[in-house]
Amino acid sequence: MRGFSAALQVYVVLRGINKVPSGVHARRTSQHRRYIINRIAKFQTDSGALPRDCMITDISKTGARLFADGVDVPDQFHLLISGDKFSRRECQVVWRLGGELGVTFVGPERL
Repeated sequence: MRGFSAALQVYVVLRGINKVPSGVHARRTSQHRRYIINRIAKFQTDSGALPRDCMITDISKTGARLFADGVDVPDQFHLLISGDKFSRRECQVVWRLGGELGVTFVGPERL
C-alpha cells in the first residue's frame, strides 16, 4: 500500500490537484470492508457494445478497484461480474492512476 500512496502523491502533484480524489480517501476511511478478489470481469459501455476485459483487484458493497491497462474505460459503464452468481453493476469512475481505476457503484445490483 505504501507504493500506492507514493504514486498517488506524484499523480496529485503532476495533475495539480489540491486534494486527494474522493474515491481514494473514501476507500481508506470506508466502513464497508473491501475484499481482495483478483477476478477477471468485463465492462460494457452501452447495451449494444461488446464487453471488454478488466480485473477486479478488490471490491466492497459500495465500489471496486479495477485494472484495465491499454483499454479506454469511460467515466460511466456497466461492470459484469461472474462467479457464484452473475451481477451487473452500474459504475462511476472516481479516480484513475495509470491502468488502475476506482469506481463507485451507482444504483442497485442487478442480477
